[in-house]
Amino acid sequence: MGDNSEESSEESVESDGEGTALGTTHLRGANDKELVHHLGDARFFVLHGFALIENRAMCVWDGYPPELSDACRTFAVVCRGADRRSADLTCVYRQVPQPYLVLQMDYAGIPLSSIRALSVRQIVSAFKQMILALAAAETGLNFEHRHLTLDNVFVKRVEEQVVEWKLSGQAFHVETMGVMAYIGNFGAARVDADGDAQFADPQPLWEDYEKDCALNDIHKRIKEEINDDWGSYCPRTNVLFAYHVSRELGERRVRGSPDDPRDARDWDAFQAWKFRLPWFPSVAEFAHSAFANRDTSGTSRKISSAVAVLEKLVSKPLSPFLSGSNGR
Repeated sequence: MGDNSEESSEESVESDGEGTALGTTHLRGANDKELVHHLGDARFFVLHGFALIENRAMCVWDGYPPELSDACRTFAVVCRGADRRSADLTCVYRQVPQPYLVLQMDYAGIPLSSIRALSVRQIVSAFKQMILALAAAETGLNFEHRHLTLDNVFVKRVEEQVVEWKLSGQAFHVETMGVMAYIGNFGAARVDADGDAQFADPQPLWEDYEKDCALNDIHKRIKEEINDDWGSYCPRTNVLFAYHVSRELGERRVRGSPDDPRDARDWDAFQAWKFRLPWFPSVAEFAHSAFANRDTSGTSRKISSAVAVLEKLVSKPLSPFLSGSNGR
């Protein structure tokens, strides 16, 4: 990270017997617009499917206390593939007095990047929940996440059987299949608040994913479309990132019984939705087209035999899908 960048992280700790998450944002070189952006998260992101920020936001000038350093190390161990030594070095650096912002959030579960297996029905449920959460944020707040990866989509086990969204007055019901999906980590997001666009330059955060070819394709396309005007509203960014997550989500499929017709229908539906998604101008338009006037429980869908062909297409690199604009 350069001197004029910010870095964000999220650690899980225990508080009063319940899980809570502390999001920390280092404000090295952050301008007023970006600082207001982070504070604005706590006021405006009160949407189902988002990791909610509680009424605690603290600006601190100091090093990390031992509790926060320990939580950072624990988080690195829990996240599969994380380098414990890197976490130790990071904690040593963060003991140096410096300004940072601490936000307390509800516990949203574990990142999808740490999950290796989901049933077909859980994949479909998580996909729908992610899409509808983004669609609601687009519709109400002109929201763009701009850094949506498997690290920033969280799932946790729940007892609720059905969750509901309303888009433009229309209700959408999704069976949870025992998992609730949440979107978190808004350090690169763009949102309209009080008639003003709140945003941050996402490129410093993108640097951590330079080795991911699919994400590099997305970042390149977004930079071409936005042309460094990060305050402008371009919901296509949500479409491209959601498509990337859906591709990765499908890789976590645990094959069910070959005799289960619902698993087969749900998988075909997921593949068809995944193929259609990148051609839409916004996630909200995709949600209305894909889920409206349908039985969202998946019991009465009719998917064409072309899905077998689509399944081969969606396994190809992302670049061919990014050459289109708003077409379907």
